[in-house]
Amino acid sequence: MSKHYLIFIHGMGEPQRLDQVFDPSYEQLWNRLSKKFQHQTGNLFTSDFEPAYINWHKELENVPQSVSGVQTLLFEDCYPELKDYPKQSFLQRLVKYVPYKAHSFATFFLGDVIAYVSKDVNLIRRTLWEQIWFGHGEWPGLEKVLKADQDATYSIVAHSLGSVLAFDYLHHLFQGNPDDPYLPKLNQAERPEDRHLQKREPQRELPDPTDPAISPLLQERFRYFFTLGAPIGLFMLRNGTLWLNDNPFQKIFNPVRGCDRGWYNFYDPMDAVAFPLTRLFGRNMGNWICKLEDVSLTNFGIPLAHSHTGYWTHRKVVSKMVDVLSSSV
Repeated sequence: MSKHYLIFIHGMGEPQRLDQVFDPSYEQLWNRLSKKFQHQTGNLFTSDFEPAYINWHKELENVPQSVSGVQTLLFEDCYPELKDYPKQSFLQRLVKYVPYKAHSFATFFLGDVIAYVSKDVNLIRRTLWEQIWFGHGEWPGLEKVLKADQDATYSIVAHSLGSVLAFDYLHHLFQGNPDDPYLPKLNQAERPEDRHLQKREPQRELPDPTDPAISPLLQERFRYFFTLGAPIGLFMLRNGTLWLNDNPFQKIFNPVRGCDRGWYNFYDPMDAVAFPLTRLFGRNMGNWICKLEDVSLTNFGIPLAHSHTGYWTHRKVVSKMVDVLSSSV
């Protein structure tokens, strides 16, 4: 029986431990989907679906200066007294707690965002696509599963910054501009440091998803896009051509189009980085043919913190995803 693969993409600052093969939140959602699907349809979820757990953050350590290593360097410049932390009194620790936490978030979470929007070779984007195409951990990769089974399909489940990474992949894949590849090209003449990236490249050349040799396959087999706590709307400010005119975002492009595809955007109004997207993409009439649905929900717990991290276990996310996925099998 042909499989439908769910590709899970984590967000900024995740996973937090180097020994994590993938973000444990992936498995929490997967188990809830499996239980709900079997209860609703009477069928085993694993008979029709398989997970693909992506961990782009872990592989960023395999370069001479890892992203988290440089982030730590910046953070320690703010708090050189960290080495004396055990000797400090409770009052000294309490006074510095708030700025310490704020700097920690800005450095290790927002730092990933800054690294992603850099104009160089974009190691984050490169690592993400390498794991999707060639595989990671127990995931064999789209190259193998799509070529081995002519009816296999895939969808993407992405959280936070991961939703931006996934959107950029789909945008390049479906817009089809040969002069705008998804992967920035290595250029040792302008950036000698690119030699480090060539050393970590897989033995086989990594094709760009816009390559005509594979893009039709990737387009044909894609089905659904599920975004959780997505800052995609905010990231549209990267491209001034979209909003520096009398009608902002009138040319914005929704790559998820076709009668057998859909985009479901889950957001908590209390989530500071999540944005509804239906009205934004609706400013371009060319997107009216696309299935894009905002799903508003409330993540209970600590405000601002759990409002951004509670999607993986929320019943609305599970219920909507099962409804959508069960209609495709």
